[in-house]
Amino acid sequence: MNKLTCSQNSLDSLLTKDLIDILSGNDLYPDTDRIILCFHGDEGHFIMPELEESIYEEGEPTGDFRPEEIRRFAKLTGKTVIGTGCSVGKLETAQAFLDSGCEVYVGPNDYPDGNDALMFVLRFFYDLIQNKRSVKEAFQNANDSVYDFEMGRRSVPITSYFITE
Repeated sequence: MNKLTCSQNSLDSLLTKDLIDILSGNDLYPDTDRIILCFHGDEGHFIMPELEESIYEEGEPTGDFRPEEIRRFAKLTGKTVIGTGCSVGKLETAQAFLDSGCEVYVGPNDYPDGNDALMFVLRFFYDLIQNKRSVKEAFQNANDSVYDFEMGRRSVPITSYFITE
């Protein structure tokens, strides 16, 4: 059975140490193979809340979570990770996840509307679960389904990164 972990940051629910526990695998259900990171993003970084310095543990990163922190803490061998935040699909961020062992990393490489990111994720998992599609097929269908009819173009610039053998 496929297991899914979903995290959503907010000032009172997810601190940096919690994200570290998820990325390191310490706070995942057994057999979790897909992780959704529902964060705001900017410049390829996951935006974290700014907290009083005394809140942080020794050695815990402060500020936004960048590719350097992903490389430092993530141990995600064989996982599929979807980041929904703006620009968290930039190549450097994606490469940090792939370097951590991810089989697949998916994220927007620009600044999509939040509703478009939600619709992408819903369609992606609908195809995986209901239609038994592969990750690549589900990605393509979800990407094709998010379409800006007023502009006549795909509105979510989602990029997928797959480890190639």
